[in-house]
Amino acid sequence: MKKNKLKGYTILELLITMVITSIIVSILYVLFSMLSQRYLAFNKNEIEVTEVSMFKNTLKRDVYKSDYLILNFNELKCIRNNQTLIYSFGDSYITRRLKKSSVIDTFEIKVKKTTPSFIDYDKLKVLKKLSLRLDFLGRDLGLHFSKEYSSDILTNLYFANGN
Repeated sequence: MKKNKLKGYTILELLITMVITSIIVSILYVLFSMLSQRYLAFNKNEIEVTEVSMFKNTLKRDVYKSDYLILNFNELKCIRNNQTLIYSFGDSYITRRLKKSSVIDTFEIKVKKTTPSFIDYDKLKVLKKLSLRLDFLGRDLGLHFSKEYSSDILTNLYFANGN
């Protein structure tokens, strides 16, 4: 009598295939998890770099275009043509707004220290240089801004203050 054998895989072959497949899947899972964490960290850093870059460029433009600057406590006022643009330095953010306006720009940047340098002539106290120390990606980052004044502006400010 002839026995018909069915062609197929043995249990041992199937078991070895499942073990190899599970090892490959676990390696792929770990690699995907690491890649995902790297991407999230990169994305967070990229957001912070963009935020600081936008703040730096905006403040640089506002300092350049302003007639004069006044620093009171944690507020920087950029004054131009009777319009006042106010930067407020909070603990973990900086806001920028036009006086008498409800529009506010917010930069999520932590300012550690502000170091001003003034033109101090009699009662006239106008900001000449401003250095900011920021917490940037866990390190200190220094930003420096300076304002050059024309003699017209300084003379008008001097006489406007009652001198």
